[in-house]
Amino acid sequence: MSEVAELAVPGAEAIARLNDALRREGVGGTIMVTRGGLAVTGCNSPELAEALAAYYAFDADNDPHGSGSDD
Repeated sequence: MSEVAELAVPGAEAIARLNDALRREGVGGTIMVTRGGLAVTGCNSPELAEALAAYYAFDADNDPHGSGSDD
């Protein structure tokens, strides 16, 4: 999607699209893991990133603004 088209999308939907691009493809930002996350016993950053990229189960409980992240 072009930057011009992105500006025409309502705020929550535009944010969801940007979040999806970062989560799935690693583009448009910087992915960081906090010290607390790294301190979790057995934390494997590459496995965590892969699991997050594959996540599609957004619903009213984990998407309170109804941004409609891509499925």
